[in-house]
Amino acid sequence: MDVEKPAAEGEASDDGALHGQFTWVIEGFGKLKQTKLYSPVFQSGQYNWRILLFPGGNNVQQLSVYLDVADAPSLPQGWSRQAHFSLTVLNHKDTTKNVIKDADHNFNVRAQDWGFREFVQLADLKDARTGFLNDDKLSILARVRVEPECLENTFQLHTEGVFALVALPDNQHALSGSGHGDKTVKLFNVNDGAVLRIFTHHTAGIYCLALLPDGLRFISAGSFDR
Repeated sequence: MDVEKPAAEGEASDDGALHGQFTWVIEGFGKLKQTKLYSPVFQSGQYNWRILLFPGGNNVQQLSVYLDVADAPSLPQGWSRQAHFSLTVLNHKDTTKNVIKDADHNFNVRAQDWGFREFVQLADLKDARTGFLNDDKLSILARVRVEPECLENTFQLHTEGVFALVALPDNQHALSGSGHGDKTVKLFNVNDGAVLRIFTHHTAGIYCLALLPDGLRFISAGSFDR
């Protein structure tokens, strides 16, 4: 997936939230034939976003604009992220006439885009006197703040409950140990849930995991194990 760097790089604030912004300049707006189109992908922290636009309105006579999770189909099962965002249709003649709308939304597999069906009246948008179009170019600014409590990912790694968990020193990987129905230890990536290695040396559930001081080896113990 191609990622366009935002106008201001995504940064973490003092409260741990991740911020990012991106300005999408759409050339030849008056000549667009598409029912909907997407902006280039931009980032807020580690997250990929894009703007979803209905140039002729989403069944209304208004410009319809949404924020969309760009990589939703490839995200792990059960993903979600809480974000506060604003979308702005810029006025090239008078910035005090910018149209700004904002929202809070929990983005997830059932609601991967969110925004505004009624943003700007199409008649006003296309009127040269209003200043929204400059040489038939429309500019939309997106600002995204991902809330810190949702920077954690949820992964389904085992077929049984997880009873032991330990993080590796690199802050990128972890080990998980499961119960009697699974009986495995798994090394996985904490960012995307990808399982890198499966250990099957136990005959019962794993209830204890510990890293050795070198951070490269671990020990595990189970109940009723042999």
